[in-house]
Amino acid sequence: MNRNIFLRAALALLMVCSWSAHAVQQAYLMQNSGWMEPFYADSSSQFKPLVNAVISVTAGPQDQVLVAGFNQSLQGNPSPKLVYSGNRSGDYQSAVNQVTLARKPGRSSYADTDLNEAIRSTIINGFKGKPGIIWLFTNNKNSPDNSQDTARKNKEFYNLLHREKSISRVLAFPVGMSVQGRHYRSSGLMIYALAYGDEAGKYLTALQQSGQIGKVLNQAPARLKPLDAEPVRLIPQGVVGSDQISASLASDQQSLILNVDAGIDLPVAEIQAKMVNDFSPYVINQAAISAGIKGNGWNNALPVSLTNLNNLRPGESVDMAVRLPIPLGEIPSIWSLEALSSAGKQVTLPAVVSIQLSGQRLSVDPAFIQKLQRLFPGDPLPRVFTPPDEIKTSVAHIPVYLKISYPLFPLILIILLVLGLLAGAFFLAQNGGSKSYNLSVNGERRKLALGAFSSKDITFEGEVIATVKRGLGAPQVVSVEPENSVKVLR
Repeated sequence: MNRNIFLRAALALLMVCSWSAHAVQQAYLMQNSGWMEPFYADSSSQFKPLVNAVISVTAGPQDQVLVAGFNQSLQGNPSPKLVYSGNRSGDYQSAVNQVTLARKPGRSSYADTDLNEAIRSTIINGFKGKPGIIWLFTNNKNSPDNSQDTARKNKEFYNLLHREKSISRVLAFPVGMSVQGRHYRSSGLMIYALAYGDEAGKYLTALQQSGQIGKVLNQAPARLKPLDAEPVRLIPQGVVGSDQISASLASDQQSLILNVDAGIDLPVAEIQAKMVNDFSPYVINQAAISAGIKGNGWNNALPVSLTNLNNLRPGESVDMAVRLPIPLGEIPSIWSLEALSSAGKQVTLPAVVSIQLSGQRLSVDPAFIQKLQRLFPGDPLPRVFTPPDEIKTSVAHIPVYLKISYPLFPLILIILLVLGLLAGAFFLAQNGGSKSYNLSVNGERRKLALGAFSSKDITFEGEVIATVKRGLGAPQVVSVEPENSVKVLR
């Protein structure tokens, strides 16, 4: 039990370290157009403290941090407007607090909003085309040139998120925040995290799994992208009909751990599991399921008890059995060098289980739609959350680790054998050479040199009268002719 606790703690620490050890650019864009008036005007607004808190938990020690206000560029009013560039140890808080509502140049009216421009300009001018993460703090109204066609403009924004291939991962965090300004009131805002480039996508994934984001944004985000990867995960519940193998979930809540003893002779293990919809906020209305496994000794299709998914809501699960072949030929013998060097420990065989959903149809969870309608009443946003029609297939890649436990007794037996051989060699060295012994031959005292496991005839007056033999110890007289006396003197 203690060992498992320490293992989980070590893996969690490793996950945090892997996030913080690699630097990436991160831009925090604060919408400051007219639509955001209540977030800046309300004296009780928590908007700026929220931005500062998000920066404090998401920016790594080596990350390049950019903070900017954005609206819509006009001559004399560039957008986004950079207010801070540095790392998290600098005074980014003061820069955040200095961002105010922007007005159109030479006019009293507030600036309009262009979300697409804010993203593209940050990638080109802020990131210089290199990987980075954009955090967008917005009330979700996209209205360039004060366009009232916010539905179409928001659709353009989501097309950018869904169909721009260089944007590898997008998370959305709806945040409730009741604010009242002079002109507008609002019930909440949206925070988007956009990863530009594959490297930034991996960084954002590690950041989310590390738990850092959850320290401030404690509700699970909506994953807008990718919708062709990691749709489900497996939570093992047990193994049917065998005590030779056990199944558990690793601390990352994704990987499967299979524990077996080295002497396992089970060719196939039937693992009972729950398959969880990880596509929040989407319901998997329909999909066909297939599975396979690849790794050391594995390259197999996996029979599964469930071949179709229907109406599985985000976070909910269905029961499924997976018949997993055990690569007995790849498990080292308990007498192998690898096993002996791992005695009392475990040898790990890694593999990856792939679960594919084909003919996939998704829809936004009604509960999520209701939540957005409370935060953004009258906003058409829920309709534009609809996933792209062209995405019909998704694949979940689930790491599997077969951990083989090896007993100590083969190593102990070999150690005892080696010690026995060494003791025997020492004994032979001490007793195996030629030694001199005293004999009495018919009353006559003689010297006799005799090696181990040898014999010598004893003569008297030219005739053989006896034979003396020696093993490892003292010699013995084995035959004496009548009327003669031969003795080994002590």
